[in-house]
Amino acid sequence: MKKFKYDLYPVVEEISKNHDWINIRQIKKGWSNDKKYQVVDNSGNVFLLRISPFSELERRKAEYKLINSLTGLKIPIPRAVKFGLCGEKKFVYMVITWVSGNDATKELPVLSKREQYNLGLQAGKILQAIHLKKQPMENEIWTERYTKKIHRIIDKYMNCPKKLSYGQKIIDFLTSNIYLLNDRDTTLQHGDYHIGSFVIDQNQQLGVIDFNRSGIGDPWEEYDRFVFTWSLSSAFAVGQVNAYFNGGVPDNFFKLMSLYNAANMLASIPWAIPFGNREIKKMIDNCDLVYNSYNGFTTYIPNWYDRKLQF
Repeated sequence: MKKFKYDLYPVVEEISKNHDWINIRQIKKGWSNDKKYQVVDNSGNVFLLRISPFSELERRKAEYKLINSLTGLKIPIPRAVKFGLCGEKKFVYMVITWVSGNDATKELPVLSKREQYNLGLQAGKILQAIHLKKQPMENEIWTERYTKKIHRIIDKYMNCPKKLSYGQKIIDFLTSNIYLLNDRDTTLQHGDYHIGSFVIDQNQQLGVIDFNRSGIGDPWEEYDRFVFTWSLSSAFAVGQVNAYFNGGVPDNFFKLMSLYNAANMLASIPWAIPFGNREIKKMIDNCDLVYNSYNGFTTYIPNWYDRKLQF
């Protein structure tokens, strides 16, 4: 996968001329090839500076627009500050406010089950607020778009050198349940809503970051990679689902979640190939977790979901 081959500090300095920044620190966490920096101004305000190649202009413009559209919501997410071109128009940048807190993947395991569940409740309410922004798709309906995606996923998997022992069962499950996509409304999406996109502050308040995969789609598709969350804390996951639906989880949600999880797990294998054996093994392990949670997709309610769990 191609990465930047430029020294971007001159570009950062160019951007900083229009701001009163006194401290700049590069952030190397994450899968994106974008360059990210934590910047602090002379008043102590903290921001995230993200620099992408010009080829990402439309995607980053859409992300910035989405973040800006959520400004009126009283939820702990970044706020839009600045957007523009830089580096002789070879790059696009955005500045958004910094969401304070520590990596939730490290904080959550040391908390009690009750605390994990309560943080999950916060995650559910934040996602619910984001999805209040109804957004119709242009020139295409969701059923058509996601059906095409499923067929692309299957094609890529079939041409992939690594296979799951139960891969054909997943393919059969997907093709026989496409009908579940019918008549789905679309909303704004975070696009990567799982435990890796959360931070937890010293008051055990949850913050949501990483909107770089945001877009428009079925709101329930946000649960397609929920294995990253429930495999770390089932209490958090149950809390999120319960809060998202105000305690009344519809049966159809579980059916659609199983479909989206099946698609995501199949897609994860060819995705992992460029990253080597370690990442391939990690994705296969996650696929095993999902597959087993649905008892080989013979049920649509996963075994981690405990209806009786509440505090």
